[in-house]
Amino acid sequence: MDLPSLVSQKSYERIMRKINLASREVADDSMKSAAKEEVSASGSNEICVSGDGTWKTRGHTSRIGVCSVIGDVTGKVIDVAVLSSYCKGCEKWRGQNLDIHMKSGN
Repeated sequence: MDLPSLVSQKSYERIMRKINLASREVADDSMKSAAKEEVSASGSNEICVSGDGTWKTRGHTSRIGVCSVIGDVTGKVIDVAVLSSYCKGCEKWRGQNLDIHMKSGN
């Protein structure tokens, strides 16, 4: 990223947030354009698409995956989603409920 050798964690995170935001905007614009192209090429709002997905690791142990929707005529990516079977917030609340349940003597 062509950063000086000593960058504070706070500065690094701020830079990464800006890069993430810009990347998302470019990706969203690109996928909107691809969807419009697909509709135009098919001549209808009812388009045919293909889906594809992958997980971070092989087998059934991965908690993170990605899937994409690809236009049949243009072959361009119309949408993507990152999937996770783990939620840090859920784990936090699950732990708190367990603690409260244990404190009440149940």
